[in-house]
Parts: sequence; structure tokens; C-alpha cells
Amino acid sequence: MEACCAAPASRKKVVIAGFGDSGLTTAVHLASNKGLEIVGITPKPCHHSAQELGGRLAQPALWKELYLLPFETYRQLDGVRIIQGRVTRVDLDSNTVFVRTGDGQERTEEYDALLIASGCTNGFWRTTELESRSSLEATVQAEHDQVVTAATVAVVGGGPSGVNAAYSIACRFPSKAVHLFCSRDHILPTYHPWVRAVVLSKLLRRGVHVHYGHRASVKEGFTGASMTGSEPIEWNSGQPSFAADLIVWSIGRVAPNNAFIPAEILTAEGFVDVNECLQVTNRPNVFSVGDIAASDPGRTTARNNGWALVGHNLSAYFTGRSLRRYRPPPYRWGSLLGPWDGLGFQVFTQWGWSVYVPLALWARFWPLVQRFLWAGMRNSVDWSAWCPPEK
Repeated sequence: MEACCAAPASRKKVVIAGFGDSGLTTAVHLASNKGLEIVGITPKPCHHSAQELGGRLAQPALWKELYLLPFETYRQLDGVRIIQGRVTRVDLDSNTVFVRTGDGQERTEEYDALLIASGCTNGFWRTTELESRSSLEATVQAEHDQVVTAATVAVVGGGPSGVNAAYSIACRFPSKAVHLFCSRDHILPTYHPWVRAVVLSKLLRRGVHVHYGHRASVKEGFTGASMTGSEPIEWNSGQPSFAADLIVWSIGRVAPNNAFIPAEILTAEGFVDVNECLQVTNRPNVFSVGDIAASDPGRTTARNNGWALVGHNLSAYFTGRSLRRYRPPPYRWGSLLGPWDGLGFQVFTQWGWSVYVPLALWARFWPLVQRFLWAGMRNSVDWSAWCPPEK
């Protein structure tokens, strides 16, 4: 990789294309730098997280308390200008971003540095559509209603989203038959083997039927953009078809949200080609973070404090300081199962062990998490929005 570059110090404007988890968190921490003007561009009217698919499906009231929040909730965003619209084009030579807003108007934003944090589309829970808050909430509720009315739920995909969905639905609705289908001979292929074993035992204790070696046969271009159930699942791997009232597709059909990104800075797979400092080669004023950034094979800067590193590097770029290099972990880490069983959070580390925090204690600990990640917020989570298991 080429050496990381720095620019001379001066007051500059940073445009963030994409304001999901990575973009927003980076903006929160850049906002404390009074020498920067921060502009965020997003098709969503609020922070719309892609985290915890299972909570979204099984516990929508609490999920919205945690992951569907007005931008005004974040104190540090008070000085950040946020544009609701879709980036249509970037001119790297003129340092200009072209944006189409919800009313069809075209506008431009010039930048001194650009952070591309546009992420990926994946299934039905990560899209690039321009939406209102009411339409987002209606969609989340409609998805939950589909789960409520299904007696048999099949989750196709053994990654973190699929595992989270199967576990959360089984916890909330123990009378439902929940089946988890994996294409490999184990779940969670990017996690430590010890983590796989612990999570598998939890799935089985909740009555989830886990099936290995099942690779779904889907049509060309199918992305799982909606839950289905009208037709049985067919398998390329030779097993008999499987019928369910509801099929949750989490098959890893990740597509980079790159329609506006110049081809010259994309990899062959369509992700932003960055060096170890999350900086675009030959375009030192362009950075990228999150699922869109080709930082490593797993594109792990969406986690692992990638926002902190790219935020530091953006500030350092303008002051002439050296930039930090990203070192991907050997395995993914995180809570995986979330608080949706009502017992607490179990955070798994990249080394295979975990830390468990009971929900009652987590309710007290959560404000500290908010302060660390988002430098303080104006909300208090109503943990009573959690619903006990249906009988």
C-alpha cells in the first residue's frame, strides 16, 4: 500500500456521504473539532441502524428506542448540517458532491475532505430508499406483524444477522417453530470457534432447529429484499424442499452502495479501495469507513472502532500529523444476541471469551455506553418497552 498522506492545517469542510452507524458516529466525534465544518448526507430522516435484525423483528418497540433515533437526540450533532437526500455523483477533480433531495431538487456540496460511509444494501433491513420517519416505523411494524402471524419461521443464513433473528424470534415466541439454515457445517464463520459453540448452545436451548449444509436455490439477482413464505425453499445442496409460513432471508447478498462513487476508486468487487489509513490511494482527501470500505477481506471497520480511527485521520490530515493505520482483528466480536431475551447482554470478544451484563445492570450502564460512543444523548431508553415471551 502507498504511504498515508497528510495536508496542511486550515479550517476545512468535511462531507460525509452516508449517515448510518459508521458515518454518524464519526461525525459525532469530528464535531468536537471546532476547526471543521461537518455536513452529513443520508436518505433517511433519522438514525436508522442496521444492527440487531432479531430485535427489529421480535421486539420493535425497544428496538426503536435503541436504533431508530432522531438526529436531534445526539448532542454533538447540533453543529452538524444534515441533508436528507441521495448522493448521485462525486466529482473528485472539483471536490464536489451532487445530491438529489426528496423533493427532486438537485444541489451540490463542495468539500475539502470526503468521507464515504455509504455502506451496503443487504436484505430488507438495509436499503438506500428516501423515506420518512412514519414510513420507516410502518415498515418495522409490518415486518413484526408478519412474524406474529407465522407459526413456522425459517431463517436462511448462519451469519450474525440470521443467528440474531432466529434467537430473538425463538425467545419472544417460544411456541413458534423456528428453523435456522446454514450453508456451511457451522454457524458464524467469521467468529471464534468458542463463540460459535456458546451461541449454538443458546440457540438449541431456545428450541431453534439448526440445519447445516443447506444452500438455498434462488433466482439470479435475488437479494432477499423482503421476507417470503408463499413458496417452499429449494436447496442446491440436495435436501428436500422446506415450507414455512415466513422465510427470513439473511444469505449475505451484500451489494456495495456505490452507484455514485467514481469507478477509479473502487475495487473489482465494487468497494472503496483504501490504504491502511482508510484513505483512498491517489486521492488523499477522500476517506472511507464501514461496510463500503475495502479495508480488509471482512471490511471490519464497520465495527472495531473504525469510526474513531478515521475520525482521527481526518483531523490529522488537516493538521499535518501522522495518520494511524487500521489493524483488523482475527475474528469478529460484539453482542451477537442482544438484549432480546430479557436477560442481558453477552458481549463476545475476538479471543473467544465473553462478558455478561444482566439487563438490570445494563440499564444503568447504557448511559456510559452512549457517552463513549456518541458523547452524550438527550434520551433515556425505556427498557420497559421490552416484551416478555408470549405463552
